[in-house]
Amino acid sequence: MIDIDFTEPEWLLTYYDCIGLLSSILNLLGIYLLIFKSGRLGTFRFHFLTFQILSVLTDIHLTILMKPIPLTPLFAGYTVGIMPKYFNISAHHCAMLTGFVAVVQLESLVLCFAKMHQAIAVVLNTHVVPRFLEYFCYSLCILCPIGLSGCIEYFHISQDEQWMYLLQVYPELVPGFQTLTHFVLYIKTRHLNQLLVTMILSGMSLFLIFVLFLFDIFNLMVDLKIRRSTSYYQKHKEAMHSLMVQFVTSSICLVPPFMLVIVVFFKVPHGQFLSEIFIAWFVSHSSINMISLIVFFPPYQNFFLRFLKRKNSKHTTPVAVVPAAMSSGM
Repeated sequence: MIDIDFTEPEWLLTYYDCIGLLSSILNLLGIYLLIFKSGRLGTFRFHFLTFQILSVLTDIHLTILMKPIPLTPLFAGYTVGIMPKYFNISAHHCAMLTGFVAVVQLESLVLCFAKMHQAIAVVLNTHVVPRFLEYFCYSLCILCPIGLSGCIEYFHISQDEQWMYLLQVYPELVPGFQTLTHFVLYIKTRHLNQLLVTMILSGMSLFLIFVLFLFDIFNLMVDLKIRRSTSYYQKHKEAMHSLMVQFVTSSICLVPPFMLVIVVFFKVPHGQFLSEIFIAWFVSHSSINMISLIVFFPPYQNFFLRFLKRKNSKHTTPVAVVPAAMSSGM
């Protein structure tokens, strides 16, 4: 017998509200800093800006518009955000949009690494990716989010078929599902399991690509320092700082969706609560990323240091200077 709690997790909904507000503020600050305070990065900042904008959209979608709540160990869930509540958008279409936006956001981060790598590779005339391979990767970036959305649509069954499946396989869960207004259930078939395995392998492959990019960029930076001017090297070094921070935070925060797939695939005990934790962890990604950039990324550090110095100077009481003539008269 499957044990599923159909009551809304108040802690998760409260967390959505808090982290959604915090992420929006931090990401808007990040967009401002990239546009107006990161000129030394050159054209690199526009690639980072794309990632930052997509982070805003992902956070708004998950924490405000959708608000997903898992029903693990079933491959099911329901939504209670603005889209289902006020616009009657189904949980299935919310899931499709989530998959699309999340993949595009991840691709934008990969492109940041690729652009950084190729900018240095072209200057040094080493490890330059052939044009045909570059265009092939761009094609994959277009096809992957569309393909994932298509797979989600392929595995979707009608509401009547979902009810029929529940009545036949999990009749004890029907009363709980009847309390939900916007839920979606995907039946775990062999093809769906293959998709989950593919997603796990894709995540591992993507992490390996990140590591290879970073390792090669480090090696190229050593040559760049010797062969180019200090200012040119410094620009790439600052971009490298940003990539390092985003790589670490993304690696940490890409663990939750990976683990979520594991929990669903293997029907891990207490999977529902674990899934809620992993989702809460994932939506914290952009906030953790921005806080890390503020702490470790030089352009952001300098902005806040100058801001704090100006603030301290305003609160410093000026020392009164006694004119020499007055002091002699006294």
